[in-house]
Amino acid sequence: EKSKLIKGISLHKPVPTLLRLNVLPFLLFHCAAVYFFLNYEEYEVIHLLVLPISFLAHALALLFAYWSVSFKCFVQYSKVNDISKASYVKVVPSSYKGDTLLCPIKRDEDDVWFVYQKRKYLLDRSTSLFRKLDFPSNFDFDHYQNWTGHGQIDEPLKKWGYNTFDIPLPTFWHLYKQQALAPFFVFQVFCVGLWCLDEYWYYSIFTLIMLLIFESTVTKSRLKNLESLRSMRTPSSTVSVFRDQWIKINSKDLVPGDVVFIKRSSEEQPISCDLLLLSGSCLTNEAMLTGESTPQKKESVYYRDPVELLDTKKDNRHILFGGTKLIQCESQKEKLKNIRAPTNGIICYVIKTGFNTSQGKLVRTILFSTSRVTANSLESFIFILFLLCFALAASGYVLVKGLEEEGKDKYKLLLECTLIITSVVPPELPMELSLAVNTSLLRLQKLGVFCTEPFRIPYAGKIDVCCFDKTGTLTSEHLVLSGITGIDPNYPGELINIRDIENYSPESSFVMAACHSLTNIENKVVGDPMEIEALNEVNWGYNNSGVCKPKGGNAVLRVVHTYPFSSELARMSVLVTLDHLRDRPLLGLVKGAPEVIGERLSIKPDFYENVYRDYAMKGGRVIALAYNELDSGLVPTKIPREQVENELIFAGFLVFHCPNKPDSIKGIEMLRNSSHEVVMITGDNPLTACQVAIDLKMIDKPVLMPVPSHNDTLFSWAERRNMENIISDFDRSTLELLKKDYSLCLYGSFLEDILNSNDANYVISHTEVFARSSPEQKTRILDCMKKYGKITLMCGDGTNDVGALKQAHVGIALLNNEEVKKENNPTAPSKEKSISVRQNKRTKRRKHDSKKKDANPTPKKIKKFNAKLEKLRQEAEEAENDPRLVQLGDASVASPFTSKSSSIVSVAHIIKQGRCTLVTTLQMFRILAVNCLIYAYSLSVLYLQGVKFGDTQATIMGMLIAVSFLFISKSLPLDTLSKKRPLTSIFNIYTFLTVMVQFGIHLYSLIFIMNEASSLQSNEKQKPDDDFKPSIINSSVFLISTSMQVATFLVNYEGAPFMQDLKDNKPLKTGLISCGVLTVVLASEILPDINESFEMVPMPAPFRNILLLVIFADAVGSFVIDRILRKIFG
Repeated sequence: EKSKLIKGISLHKPVPTLLRLNVLPFLLFHCAAVYFFLNYEEYEVIHLLVLPISFLAHALALLFAYWSVSFKCFVQYSKVNDISKASYVKVVPSSYKGDTLLCPIKRDEDDVWFVYQKRKYLLDRSTSLFRKLDFPSNFDFDHYQNWTGHGQIDEPLKKWGYNTFDIPLPTFWHLYKQQALAPFFVFQVFCVGLWCLDEYWYYSIFTLIMLLIFESTVTKSRLKNLESLRSMRTPSSTVSVFRDQWIKINSKDLVPGDVVFIKRSSEEQPISCDLLLLSGSCLTNEAMLTGESTPQKKESVYYRDPVELLDTKKDNRHILFGGTKLIQCESQKEKLKNIRAPTNGIICYVIKTGFNTSQGKLVRTILFSTSRVTANSLESFIFILFLLCFALAASGYVLVKGLEEEGKDKYKLLLECTLIITSVVPPELPMELSLAVNTSLLRLQKLGVFCTEPFRIPYAGKIDVCCFDKTGTLTSEHLVLSGITGIDPNYPGELINIRDIENYSPESSFVMAACHSLTNIENKVVGDPMEIEALNEVNWGYNNSGVCKPKGGNAVLRVVHTYPFSSELARMSVLVTLDHLRDRPLLGLVKGAPEVIGERLSIKPDFYENVYRDYAMKGGRVIALAYNELDSGLVPTKIPREQVENELIFAGFLVFHCPNKPDSIKGIEMLRNSSHEVVMITGDNPLTACQVAIDLKMIDKPVLMPVPSHNDTLFSWAERRNMENIISDFDRSTLELLKKDYSLCLYGSFLEDILNSNDANYVISHTEVFARSSPEQKTRILDCMKKYGKITLMCGDGTNDVGALKQAHVGIALLNNEEVKKENNPTAPSKEKSISVRQNKRTKRRKHDSKKKDANPTPKKIKKFNAKLEKLRQEAEEAENDPRLVQLGDASVASPFTSKSSSIVSVAHIIKQGRCTLVTTLQMFRILAVNCLIYAYSLSVLYLQGVKFGDTQATIMGMLIAVSFLFISKSLPLDTLSKKRPLTSIFNIYTFLTVMVQFGIHLYSLIFIMNEASSLQSNEKQKPDDDFKPSIINSSVFLISTSMQVATFLVNYEGAPFMQDLKDNKPLKTGLISCGVLTVVLASEILPDINESFEMVPMPAPFRNILLLVIFADAVGSFVIDRILRKIFG
């Protein structure tokens, strides 16, 4: 069946071992190879190659079966269509959802199933499709209200299993074996073996040790992450469950369909699974799941319409999620029909357990989405194949020329050809690509940004459009109530102080005091900041029994039923009785969006539209209040919501001031100045949204909004400040023309019409403000932008924006917690540092005297020394480049990125880091391309002329490349985002031209020096098969090659405006300068002993001068031409 996780499956059964395609053909081939080896010695090359090729091909076939599940299925399994004959199922996941796996099919008397990524898929025999294991989470409410639990749990336990997070912990050596059999590691070890055969022992041992240490570090990191994941498991606890009677069991034995009793404990034990609240009410802390610290109020399903179906996405106010904590709970007066609670507490229905809970989903995301941390993997593969063509050409040239020579050592010839081909991919490349992403993860964690899907980091460097929610993201959640308007019949537009509300409309104060979803924890009201502000201003009190009293007054309101806020309906309501006025009927108190409430008024005031539009246009958040008088004889819980919220009496507009967050303007300005489109997607009023967008400088043109059309078009465009001024009818063809003078806003039903039209992708991608957007519409808006070809970023609060955050290429959930300190920003200059610099300047004059006094160590000195040691220790730990695994408290189930800061400046941090990672990767490939082309020439043409490097020389060059790549990957992004955007692909005209031009300059320099050195070498020309002997040719080629390596890193280092300049990257700068100075020292023979240790011979003075000149000209020429090309094409 179609699934978001699984792209496709196929059925397979194993083939007998002897008949497998990676066994039988190779046994026959081995026999033929041995026969040929023993009987055909006259074919020297083939005789030499036949056995190695035979065994190497077999080894590769076996390894490919280990590396690739698809290849394994091809050679070791046969595909079947009949489930009864199948033993395994090959599961191909959707992009970035994990790895393709071959899962065993399990059977019992009744069922057939397989398990993939901790989720069970059961065969539906009626359709012959595997379906995700169904849970009792979509029945009607009548089912839940009348359910009495399981009598026997054998069948449910067999179906759903135990309520546990079973994460096996492998041993270090088991994981190390996996790492050691990875494709790149095997290739690297193979290369090391080839270098050993070519007698480069120092270089081979250095490379092998580096590889083993790196793989052990990766293994240790994986083991630590698995241990951390295991620690995220909710500990088992004792719970009361109803199975014919109340009994106590371990929470791991809970199954979906169990009825459990819960009460708050002093230990605040996490909830062990996803529960549906049947009776009572409670408050939960969902910070461990969503990152949001605001307690969430949960209500029972007792009063829901029995024929309605449970929707776990929309009805989450009834669901207690696994891993969250119970803060407060209250029993319910009305009892369930068939079950009675043993004491005061709440009764719940288990709907999901184990890895199928919301917490389990987050753990699975962390566990399976981060298995591979790479950047541009497809492009990398194509690029390496492109370079391989050059290597094959060079290898072929060497083979042909070598075979033409008489007496040529064929073994050495074939070894050299193999070395040329393998030189395309340096052994350290996979490490460096992973390091670039891991370094970014580590820096983001320091900034309070956590990522569960690292592959998205390079996407952040390609962002085209940044979308933002408004409330809680761009503006503060802590709204300020300016007053109430529309209740003075003489001056309907005047803003009245809330404290004077009783003189005009007591019902308005009733709505403010009772129509909300607040709760009371230890005498402190918690909940929506807007509702808290209204309650405080109206000066009423509220307790958890639903009783509202004015402070210092006698009136008493009792909330008898609540119809919670719905983003689709854009309103909420409550039913209340008035204890102080027994003759008053039952009141329905309603609040919501002005345009929604206006349609439900029995009599709509003439001033209604003008007043709310006026305040909304000033940037205020306007909430319409209304009430309804109902027959007091009605049973509150049986009154349909539609009846309560219809034929309403107007009770005024609350006007809130929504202060913008301090960093919002700065953040938007940074993004706009860095060539990003900025868009607002909010559920708020369109007039308010447009004003906030103007205030934050997201838009700087007059705004057009849709109004009903009198023609056949979807709508007409009208000016925001004068909705009667029609600018034009909607027409896609004129949209570009309109955009030159206006910004566009879509909202409500007009937005829905566009989303359902054929022009959706185009129109959505040209609109700046979306208002009155439901969560579903937000998701569809992001989808349209993606289909139009834009790389999207969505930043929201992680609650109503979940769908959009997941739909975007880069989704960022801002948590309204404590701000992350600036000191944690590795790219920002710290205040302490600047103070320290000033203090150092002041104290310089005192240093001479203090040295005399401080001749002996003092406790202060010792403390300072210990502080330095601690700092060094921390830096050493960070040098491991091992970002810690994201914890449940850090990550949000809502999005791939979670920021602990509520500032949108976090968006800029992520984009800066994304650009830095992207640029780092691209420059690595440019360097790789230049080096590969030089290698192809050096190992082919120069090899045939007898030019070789000594073991020490090869080791030095290998260390130079490895260390330089390492320091490049650790480059920091700049503090500011540049207007210029980075190239997003390896394949572009700049990369092609600069690589070819650099190669051309280097090649000319190499040939020139080679020819000059050849003319000076009077002795017999060295043969390719001879052992290495120092000579003028070898020495000069080594020096020019080393200088080329330095020049390649120097020229291709990107620097500003995406990352720190070379002068600021001290390790890389120091390394390259040291290598450059060493090359000059060796070339000028200032210290002959050093030249001798590098296996070099003395060179004539005139030739030394020519060599130094060529080294300088090669570096400067490459640099100048690259910068010209970068200016034109980059």
